[in-house]
Amino acid sequence: LLDVRPHIYLPVAHSVLRRLSPFLRAVDFALDWLLVDTGMTVYREGDLADSMFVMLSGRLRSVEKKTLIEEFGRGDVLGMMEVLQKKPRATTVLAVRFSQLARIPEGLLNFIKLQFPQVGFRLVQLLGQYYSSLHRRMPYPPATSLEGPGDPMNHIKNLHTIAVVPASAAVPLVPFTCELYHALSANLNVLRLSSQKVAAHLDSSVLEKYTLIIIPSKYRGRVPKLWECVRFRQADFRLMHWLNVQEDTCPLVIYECDYTATNWTRRCLRQADAILVVAMGNKKPHHQTLMRELLSTNQDGARTNKELVLLWPENTMSPSGTHEWLKDTYYSGHHHIRAPKRMFQWSSKKTRKSSREVYPVRDNEREIVDFYEKNVFWTVDFRSDFARIARILTGNAIGLALGGGGARGAAHVGVLRALRERGIPIDIIGGTSIGALVGAVYAGTPDAKVEKRTRRWFNWMTSLWRKVLDLTYAHSAIFTGAQMNKTLQDLFEENEIENLWIPYFCISTDITTSEMRVHRSGPLWAYCRASMSLAGYLPPLCDPLDGHLLLDGGYVNNLPADVMRSMGAKCVIAVDVGSSEETNLYNYGDSLSGTWVLMNRLNPWAKPLRILNMEEIQTRLAYVSCVRQLEIVKKAPYCSYFRPAIEPFKTLEFNKFDEILAIGYEYARKKIEELMQTESFHSLLVGDASHNRLHRQVSKNKVR
Repeated sequence: LLDVRPHIYLPVAHSVLRRLSPFLRAVDFALDWLLVDTGMTVYREGDLADSMFVMLSGRLRSVEKKTLIEEFGRGDVLGMMEVLQKKPRATTVLAVRFSQLARIPEGLLNFIKLQFPQVGFRLVQLLGQYYSSLHRRMPYPPATSLEGPGDPMNHIKNLHTIAVVPASAAVPLVPFTCELYHALSANLNVLRLSSQKVAAHLDSSVLEKYTLIIIPSKYRGRVPKLWECVRFRQADFRLMHWLNVQEDTCPLVIYECDYTATNWTRRCLRQADAILVVAMGNKKPHHQTLMRELLSTNQDGARTNKELVLLWPENTMSPSGTHEWLKDTYYSGHHHIRAPKRMFQWSSKKTRKSSREVYPVRDNEREIVDFYEKNVFWTVDFRSDFARIARILTGNAIGLALGGGGARGAAHVGVLRALRERGIPIDIIGGTSIGALVGAVYAGTPDAKVEKRTRRWFNWMTSLWRKVLDLTYAHSAIFTGAQMNKTLQDLFEENEIENLWIPYFCISTDITTSEMRVHRSGPLWAYCRASMSLAGYLPPLCDPLDGHLLLDGGYVNNLPADVMRSMGAKCVIAVDVGSSEETNLYNYGDSLSGTWVLMNRLNPWAKPLRILNMEEIQTRLAYVSCVRQLEIVKKAPYCSYFRPAIEPFKTLEFNKFDEILAIGYEYARKKIEELMQTESFHSLLVGDASHNRLHRQVSKNKVR
């Protein structure tokens, strides 16, 4: 209407202003509306903090030097604390995609506080919460964390839009987005948009980059041939406005790109907070280059978070060749998905030829959606791979952190059995020392085979001949490490961390640089060996990548729940099987004679005295920082702390696997029942019951 009769702009604006109070008019006058294009900065580190900002749409990223601190989405407020503290900007904020902001000057904020004193009280509360969160923050954030000292889940915080890009024509794009929509809908309302759906709601002209504006005939003589060449981006603005309305009304929108570099594909990538690049895992990367053509339609989106999703047939034993994909450094993460057979039943029915590749025709989209509405959307599988990636993308992932403790780590297997029987999925797994080994076994085979494979390794460790053959002159250690290497190579073969089904990490201590190392890629057996290399028993492992010397991760972080949190887990189950330190030691005063201690031990009638020897003192010194970290983890609000009663067992009692496993299982079974009673944990699995019922009722309207 406004396009046809532009003269009504002024009366409409006047009518709106008459209805506003004087206070709102003053606020409107003082507010600034900012449009920030991709890559542009809102403010830089060290700038004067004279205003705060409210995100209206888009996505911003806060960085300090080259470290990601936080990401902001629609509805977030940024820069407020620096204004209240009257300090310069602490970080640089730039636009990840085209963003709209409202700028609130400091003067307007002071004016509002004078008009409404309760606003000032609320700001003081926010300031107190900010400093309180700084006080509770862990003093030793993971060295490899990209999130820095801020909230470790900020890279997926406030995610509103996801674009799905096919890597090749072989990718079943519509079935994939339907599966993803179904999994995401378990916890929130989701809208799926494709070019066909948009064309049906609006018209096909909005999918064109330009709309031809025909000049009326009475003006053609004055502007000869102008009507043939004048083009205006009216359709693109109309499409952008409609998409913004959809994003305002729905918490999460899935944008399904086309198989070709169309304007719709460009618009999807421009609107995306995160991009999922979907590829066929059983095909080589150089055969799937369509994604590069599609991503090139939005060169400004280079900073958008991109996740690689590799689809594998259901009967695939283990993924392979993932490192070939990850050579493209613009991927911030990757996921392996066992694709149900139903996703491929429409693969090769209809195609049309392009100059370079055969692209599927999208005429059967309605047929695919109808199939999912009738056969899939009425059931929910919270243990599926799609459910896992949905929880990770929405910040609802469940992580399992397994601590070190030698043979006591058999309790980890018991905990895994209890979790499996209760139907609790594990989205991310990691550990230290024996926890690294058990976690790696589970990440590669997340099923009942975990017990069989772990028991086999424990049996190898009970072999006396292996230990005798591995003895050497104790220069760096009493064992060469060759036998330990062989057991791990037999267990994991040539597998790599990035080829595991479930996201996995392990911890080691880099004694070359004196820091903690978090391993998320590379040879699995080698980094498990590094994480289990107890000083004095095994020599440090030379890192295959940089040659650094790596030792047992227990010296820096024996229960890496904080690292798990930094990887995006909302709830972390932390299983502690470490030895409990004895504190009831003998008080011998200010000097000690070793001869007296020896004679006391040789005297059968003397009372036993608990006095630490040199080895025990060195061990306790090595674990000082680890013990402090453990106490912080126990009190963390995101952590569910498990401690089975395995104190009677020694670190090297690998022959008691079944006994320790049973103790871990019985303990975990009871603990899990208590955990399931908490509303926060239960909602991660089943979501809101009323929402699920509503989802089934309205899914037909949402997905079409």
